[in-house]
Parts: sequence; structure tokens; C-alpha cells
Amino acid sequence: MPKLRLRRDFERRNNELPSFKDISRQADACFHVSSEGELEQCMVLVQDLLENSKLVEIVFTSDSVERRCLRLNEQFENLRVYRLALLNFPFFKFSDWVTAKKLYMCRYDFFSELMLYGARRDVEFYLLSGSLKNKEEKSGHLSFSKFSLYDFIYAASTKDVALFNKLGIKNVVEFEFRILQISKRLDLANSTLESRSQLDNYISLLKNRDPSTCLILGSAWPNEMEVFKNEKFIKSIINSEIFVSVAPHGLSDEFINSIIESIHKFAPNLPYQILKKGEEIIPGRVIINPVPGVLLESFSLFSHCFIGGGHGRSIHSVLEPYLAGAMIYCGPRTHRSTEYDFINDLGSENIRLVQELPSLFDKLGEYDRKKELTKRAKIIDNHRKKYKELLDKLIC
Repeated sequence: MPKLRLRRDFERRNNELPSFKDISRQADACFHVSSEGELEQCMVLVQDLLENSKLVEIVFTSDSVERRCLRLNEQFENLRVYRLALLNFPFFKFSDWVTAKKLYMCRYDFFSELMLYGARRDVEFYLLSGSLKNKEEKSGHLSFSKFSLYDFIYAASTKDVALFNKLGIKNVVEFEFRILQISKRLDLANSTLESRSQLDNYISLLKNRDPSTCLILGSAWPNEMEVFKNEKFIKSIINSEIFVSVAPHGLSDEFINSIIESIHKFAPNLPYQILKKGEEIIPGRVIINPVPGVLLESFSLFSHCFIGGGHGRSIHSVLEPYLAGAMIYCGPRTHRSTEYDFINDLGSENIRLVQELPSLFDKLGEYDRKKELTKRAKIIDNHRKKYKELLDKLIC
């Protein structure tokens, strides 16, 4: 009951949110997102529309993305946001609020009220980052009926394009929108990192080391501290042969304490240090970095990146460190990650699976970082060119 009450109150806050109907205007596009990850998928398109003075609507389903949507709403006068009503329907109806005749949905969520609106003859209906990953066995007449409602689908990977084609959906092409958003942040990585005074000593140390001797555990979970259950690894850290930084998945005191407890459990003799403003970094220690909002930018300073989640529910974003130039290592739970498929399509040598956590150190290998950075810069450039070609179709 408490969860239902929270959901009800979440939706009732729609009373505070205006619609473009209130000023007799029609939006150029409406986006639906269910999470911050989905908002990231379409953010480059949302920003381009807003910055070109287009009227934009965002409807969101989860309170996990509420703060960011409301912040955008405060930033842009040409934006309206709305919480999708699941419990309070029909008292709050999406169709009573929306004005746009172009509706963009992202990835997986197919709420009937949105699908019915998108299926209208006077509405152009798009799916961004569409995927059939792990849905092959369920793909049949019902899936065809659902996906055939879209006027066009931008799939998350070439594998997904093939699966959609197999299903009988032909109006589909591969395009990873996140590449553009990630590349924008990487272009500003140095200035972003330098703006955080807590990172001064951290950045200085990394810039004075060979990146091939630097490893970051990104979006790391406590159970993944088992990577340190390797005496050769511990010795290399203590002797400063390798610099290791841990960027925890959660940044609360409770989560960071659980990371520390896990290090004690698996490697009781391994020294660590929590990064703090003004403190010198002591050589031979694992550095725990709790500074928020800089993980993507930090990847540019490391040649090796282990991404967390793969020994739990599923791996987190591997596309960010890949585009930053790192060799990627992750656990075997890749079943939900279209980014893993995207990178694998470009070459399986770019990403290495770590089945047993203590074996990570033994899997670290040499690679031509300069060559990889050039290759990945070309991927970004090609996506930018493709995006320019499809932008007119999407926003005209």
C-alpha cells in the first residue's frame, strides 16, 4: 500500500504542470522515457530541438527521472513535462495533455495509452534505441502487431535490425543516439574534470602516468571487490606498478562503506584511500572516488576499465569507456546490454569477459591505445554525419 500511495501522489503532482494547450500552442515533438538511461538515449535530439526553439513535451513514467525532467523544465521555456498516469487514469489522461503530432518512444515500454495515440493517422510514431534483445522467443504475431505501429524504428544494434527484419519489420535502421551525447561530454572532459577541485591531485597523478598502467572499476558493486582476491594484483598495486581507482555505483556513505567492507573481506592487506579535497594521494593504495557526475570524463584517463554489474543483474554502460578509448572488461551478465552488442559488432577484441572476478588482473593486456582512439573517433564522426542526415527528417 505505501508504494501505491507514493505512486498516486507522484501522479497527482501533475496538477502543478501546465500543458501547451493552456496557451493554445502545439508542440513539435513529444518524448516518452521511463528512466534516466532512456532520457540519455534521446537527450541529444531533445537538446537539439530545444536549442532550435522548437516546442518539446516529455512524458515520464518513473520518479527516478523526475528530478532531471523538472530541472530541464525550469531551464527551457519551450519545454513541458508530464508524469504518465497509471493509477490516476482517467483523471489524468496523456491524450488530454499532449499536443505534439510526433511521438518518440524509447527502448522497451509500451503503455497502451501511448501506443494508441502513436497509432493515430495524424501522428508520426518513432521508436528510438529499439531492441529485441532476449525477446527472440517471444517475437511473434503480438510483437509484429506492436512494432508495426511505428512509422520508423532506430535500432540499438545491427543485431537488432536483423531481428526486426526477421519479424517482418522493414522500416528500421541501426543508430546509437547515445554516441552523440557521450561524445559531447568527452569533448569537454578536461574542463569538466578541472572544474572539480576535489580531483586536482587525482588528475595530476593520472596525467603523469602511462595510461596503460591505470585501471578504473567503474559503476562498481561491493561483491566485485573480489577482483582484489589475487596476490599478484595486490602486489602490483602496493608497488605502484598499476594505479587502481574504484568509482562506486552508489555514492551514499552506506554504499561506500559496503565497498570498503568488501575490500577488507577479499583483500585485508590491501590499503585504500577515499579521495578528498586537498589530500595528497598516497602511492600504493586503491583510490575510491566518490565525486559525482565525472565518471564518463574520468574514463578518458584510463587505458583499462572494468564495468560493474556483470556479476549481478546486468552490466552498466560499456559504451562510455569504449568511446573514451579504454579496453573494456566486464562480467558475464550482458544479456540486457545492447551497448555490449554494439561494441562486439565492431570487434570482439574490444571487450573481454571476466567470468571469475579474481582473474581480472590476469586478463589485463596490452593494446594500441593511440590506434583505438583514432578508430573510435571515426565512429563518432560517422555517427555525427549520419545524425545530420536524419535530423531534418526527425524535426522538420
